Amino acid sequence: MGRWTLPRSRASSSSTCASASRACFLAGTCGEGPLMPNAQRDKLVKTVKRLAGKRLHIAVQVSDTSAARVCDNIRRAQDAGGDSIVIAPPWLMRFANKGFVQRYFTEPTEFSPLPVGIYCLKQAAGSALELPMWTEVASHPKVSFIKDSSSTPEYMKDSWPSSRSVPGLS
Repeated sequence: MGRWTLPRSRASSSSTCASASRACFLAGTCGEGPLMPNAQRDKLVKTVKRLAGKRLHIAVQVSDTSAARVCDNIRRAQDAGGDSIVIAPPWLMRFANKGFVQRYFTEPTEFSPLPVGIYCLKQAAGSALELPMWTEVASHPKVSFIKDSSSTPEYMKDSWPSSRSVPGLS
């Protein structure tokens, strides 16, 4: 994994702001969120927020190993200037049962003062996080948006609740 640097953040923020993008997903798509030290993730969010101002909606991945740690990450994301949070599956999914998965998503969703996004990543068959659980998680009234990376027609077709929106995100 590459090292985070301020010059890289400046370059990335500048090009994103110059494009037609209205939102930026930080500490997200490649597992970097749970792997970054908290202080480094906080600095990333603060830096991008300062550079982008109100031009970009900043969505911060807050995923971790437990609901309590996700709630801590939500507090940090809000303090750093995040506009919304994104919860992906628990970092150690192989140890999760149905009750754990429900708590992992529900407790932070209910706790969050920021709009909540769910990051759908298809899990192995037989896991506690198959399509019915994703549908339950996405149906929570505080879920504002879904990042669907399942690449699976049955997930994308009719599984998600009617479209919800967050200002700045389409």
